Amino acid sequence: MHDHGLTGDEGVAIRQDDVIMLNADESCMGTENGFYIKTDGLDRSQAVLYDAATSPKAIFENIKVLEDGTVLFDDKELTSNGRGVVLRFEVIGTDDKIDLVRADRIIFITRRDDVVPLVVKLDPEQAAAFFMLGESIETSAGDPTKAGQAKRQVGTNPFIVGPEAEEGNRFLEIVRRNPGIECYLLNTGSIGKNADFPGVKIKIKDSTVIMEQIARGTVRWQEDPDWGYLVPADVPGIDIKPLNPRQYYSEEEYQWRNAKLREERRAWLAKYAGLKPEIIMAIQPELPAKVAVGGKR
Repeated sequence: MHDHGLTGDEGVAIRQDDVIMLNADESCMGTENGFYIKTDGLDRSQAVLYDAATSPKAIFENIKVLEDGTVLFDDKELTSNGRGVVLRFEVIGTDDKIDLVRADRIIFITRRDDVVPLVVKLDPEQAAAFFMLGESIETSAGDPTKAGQAKRQVGTNPFIVGPEAEEGNRFLEIVRRNPGIECYLLNTGSIGKNADFPGVKIKIKDSTVIMEQIARGTVRWQEDPDWGYLVPADVPGIDIKPLNPRQYYSEEEYQWRNAKLREERRAWLAKYAGLKPEIIMAIQPELPAKVAVGGKR
């Protein structure tokens, strides 16, 4: 949770941190009056959450607490899967509501480490595709033996009731019906990883600034020729040159990685019977014929 620097005339109110319901008229209903937080790495610099997390009313799981009440968020002796529940009204920036009159922007958060850009702007079909892909990485909260590995979960929600394809089709219907909703994919991982290079880590500040500038409408966009979505050409407050994945690979390797990722994504989407074909085909454009998936770099 963050105010993303929107502390001027815009105003910020943090509403919800868990399950929300997106309605056909683009309104959103919240469900909780508490926040469920992952405490790994939490410190005083994260002012929005820290005071609420150190309140006597906070509840913790898998967190080491000293006899004097000091909470050791960075102590992993027990486990790295520390969790907490904090009261919403104790979080800086909240108000007395949990619903939204409308959702102007929907941002899917992913964590990848090679060719996925810092942020992309999606059309409705692409947005529905990335909703279905639900790309992230496994954490110690899920399967500790696979922590750090890439994973996919429709809507990043393991609790969907009913056919997942219906969720994706419904999401597409709502976004098409409400052209005021803008959709984005935000990468919080790294850029440019390969066998000899760990990649450039995307900093928390990068993420908060990009969301601030998305909210203000100041990002200048350009089309990505390999995926058809929009990528930033300029973002006020961020030097985006080091966050361009193309510069870390030869053209051949870059296209190979894109081809591999596209093949994986299409295979995932094809599993869901009844999913509208335009959602599957949003993973575009087609690959150059000379690029072979799984070929030598």
